[in-house]
Amino acid sequence: MEILTQVKEVLWGGMDWNCRVEGGESCFREQTRQYRLTVCWMFFLIHGPMFLKFRKSFCKQYDALGSKMNRNPTKPELVAGLMSLIATAAVLYFKINTKKLILVLLPCHFTTITQTILLTRPSTKNMSVLFMAMMAFLYGAAIALAIPTLDGLDTFAEQFFYFFQHIMILIINPSILISSGRYSDPLFHGWSSWYLGWTVFDMWHRVVLGPVSEFTWVNLNFMLCGADSDPFRIFVNAEWYLVLSDFYLAFFSVIF
Repeated sequence: MEILTQVKEVLWGGMDWNCRVEGGESCFREQTRQYRLTVCWMFFLIHGPMFLKFRKSFCKQYDALGSKMNRNPTKPELVAGLMSLIATAAVLYFKINTKKLILVLLPCHFTTITQTILLTRPSTKNMSVLFMAMMAFLYGAAIALAIPTLDGLDTFAEQFFYFFQHIMILIINPSILISSGRYSDPLFHGWSSWYLGWTVFDMWHRVVLGPVSEFTWVNLNFMLCGADSDPFRIFVNAEWYLVLSDFYLAFFSVIF
């Protein structure tokens, strides 16, 4: 039990339960656990089979293009990959130091790790699926820069790496990946490729972030309660936020 207590302390022991952005009882009580988990499973049952269908279709098209799709990373990609690795290490240090390691599950950190892998590994069929998933996550970085959520980032270093990381995610890394030629084929940028990526984004929230939020009371990417900074909150009440957000976030994902 002592070990479990220590693990919990490192993962979310430093959360400020008086801040709705981070979670807590008032955030948890906004909806019932049964309701939130039902919504999560509903969207998983929608997107899960569609992911398998679109992935199968993509793999057939990928195989038709032959071995020319499999390439090693370029030097600029390796440099960018190293920078992303440094950003990831800094985030891990901050989260461990502040006892909020659970926050590495947030999409921005997931995207940074994904981009680090893509930038440093040869392009393959599975890497290509990962690339499309990463592209569907990019709009989150744009929103994070447009409406920064700095609650809990108390030091200058944490805030600096917040902006550094999101600029890397949104602008630098995708530009280098696409300009390298490894992921520039039209196959990666059509509507079907976007939806394939979006299903991964949505299932990450419904299968991972949602259930973890339920049993820790940590508001991981607002899976427990909505963000007060979300401009759509004035149009969507608490009861429907978790459902309707799926649609307008998908719209923003298409734009970015």
